[in-house]
Amino acid sequence: MSAADPTTNSVAGGVSNTTNTLLLGGGVSNTTNTLLLSTLAVVPLATYTLLVTTLGLLGNTLVVYSSIRYNAIQLDKVSVLLVQNLAVADLLYIICNVLPSAITYLAGRYILGSGYCFVNAVIAFIPGSVNTLTILALTGYRLLIVVYPYRAITLLRARVIVGATWVLSLAPVSVALAYESKAVFVRTYAACVSDVYENKDAAVVVTLCLGSIIMLPILGTTVINAVLCAISVSLKRRSRNRRKHQESIQLAVPLPKGTRLLQTHQLRSSSVAVGLKPKKKNNPLTTVCLLSGCFLATWTPYVIYVIWKTKDPNVPPLLELIAFHAIQLNAVCNPILYTMTNQRFGRYVGELVRGFIPRCVLETKPWAGSITGNSVTYNCSPSDQ
Repeated sequence: MSAADPTTNSVAGGVSNTTNTLLLGGGVSNTTNTLLLSTLAVVPLATYTLLVTTLGLLGNTLVVYSSIRYNAIQLDKVSVLLVQNLAVADLLYIICNVLPSAITYLAGRYILGSGYCFVNAVIAFIPGSVNTLTILALTGYRLLIVVYPYRAITLLRARVIVGATWVLSLAPVSVALAYESKAVFVRTYAACVSDVYENKDAAVVVTLCLGSIIMLPILGTTVINAVLCAISVSLKRRSRNRRKHQESIQLAVPLPKGTRLLQTHQLRSSSVAVGLKPKKKNNPLTTVCLLSGCFLATWTPYVIYVIWKTKDPNVPPLLELIAFHAIQLNAVCNPILYTMTNQRFGRYVGELVRGFIPRCVLETKPWAGSITGNSVTYNCSPSDQ
C-alpha cells in the first residue's frame, strides 16, 4: 500500500483511505489534510475541545500540585496516589490527543506535521489504558477497605501497582511499533490514529491487548462500582434512620433544664428553625462511586465503538465522533468531582478562586483553617469599593 495512492481500499478508524491520509516521512499536502466537516460542525467541536483542554490542564495540574504541596485531597495515602496517577494520565491524554484536535479544528486542517501525528497515534494507547487500570485499582481498593477495614495496602505496594499500570499500557504500543504501523489522520474527527488494524496479525494481537487492559478492567469496574454504590446507599439509609431514632429518643426523654444535652437539642432546633444545615462529612466512598460512574458513562460509547469495529471495520462516523469526544470529557470530570465531593479540595479551589478576584488586599496572615496556611485580609476604603 502506498501513501501516494489515495484510492487504495484500506480502512483505518472506520473511514476509508479516500478520506484519510497516511502520514509518512515528510509532510502532507494541504489538499489531503483538511477536515471533512462543515463549519456548522467545526465551530461547536472547536469550542468543546478548547474548553476541555483548558479545564483539563488547569484542573488536573491543580489536583497533582495541591495534593503534593498542601495535601488538599482528603483521602488516605493510597487513594491519593491513585488519584494523582489518574491526573497524570489525563494530562498526557490532553496534551497528546485533545490539544492537537483543538488546534486542527481551529486551523481547519492538520498543521502539526507527520512526526507529531505518529507520536500522537502511538502514545494514544497509553493514557486510556492507565486510566482504566487505575480506576479498577481505586474501586477495588475501596471495596477492600469496606469489606476488610483492618486490612490495608502499604504505600509501597500502591506504588508498584501504579508502575504496573504504565508498564501494561505499553503492550499495544509495542505491538504497533513491532508491526511498523503508520499514523493515519482521520479527517472526520481531527485525530491521528494507528493503522495497526489494517494488518490482520497485528489487529488480533492489539485486540487481545486492549481486551485485557481496557475491556476486562471496565467490566470489573462496572461490577465493583455497582457493589460500592449499593453499600453507600445502604450506609446512608442506615445512618439517617439512626439519627432519626436518636432524635426521637431525645424528644421523648424529659431532661432537666441547664443540661448540656438540652442545650444541644435547643441549638439544633434553633438551627433547623432558621434554615441552617449541618455540614456534610467527607465521604470517600461517594467520591469513588461518582468517579468510577463518570468514567463508565464517558467510556461506554468507546466500548460500543470497539465492539462494532471488531465485527465491521466500517464504523459509522457519528459513532466515532461521539466515542472519541466522550472520552475527552472524562479528563475534565475528575477535578470537578473532587471539588464537589471532597471538602478539603473544594475549600482549596475556593481559596484559589477568591485569590484571583480583584480586591483591596492589605495583608496576608497565617490561619490554621486555610489549606495553604494563609488568610487574606481585605479592608477596602469607601473610594476603593
